[in-house]
Amino acid sequence: MGEELVGEGHGENPEEEEEEAEVLEQEVEGRRREVVRLEKWKQKKQTQMMEIGEKLSNGDLHSQILAAREIRRIVRSSSSSSKTNIRSKFVAVGVIQPLISMLSSISLDAREASLLALLNLAVRNEHFQEGSCRARFQFFPLFGTAAFKFQ
Repeated sequence: MGEELVGEGHGENPEEEEEEAEVLEQEVEGRRREVVRLEKWKQKKQTQMMEIGEKLSNGDLHSQILAAREIRRIVRSSSSSSKTNIRSKFVAVGVIQPLISMLSSISLDAREASLLALLNLAVRNEHFQEGSCRARFQFFPLFGTAAFKFQ
């Protein structure tokens, strides 16, 4: 019986087993590093989104315009598989109401930047469409006013 175990590769070549164990350890370490790298990247993105939300809520008009443009850039440049997630995170950070408020600005740049950001956030985003009903009802009258001012 002991010979059968040896014959099936158990304890047959200790050097080979050491090499296999070393390769497995390297793979595990590589995967661990990748997980850590991804977590750091996610944290950085979350921080960036929160900073953008803060600029929209409390910044001056120029900062708000830049933040709205940044939202649009981030959503547009993200991969199609991550766009819904990114849109949802922006909505969760609270960017909708400040963007809607910007639509009534006297600044054409502010209205344009906020409208484009809102449109990019709204496309195929259930959180925006279902979870922000109050914001949507406020959006349409402001949009009509903004459209009237463009003429």
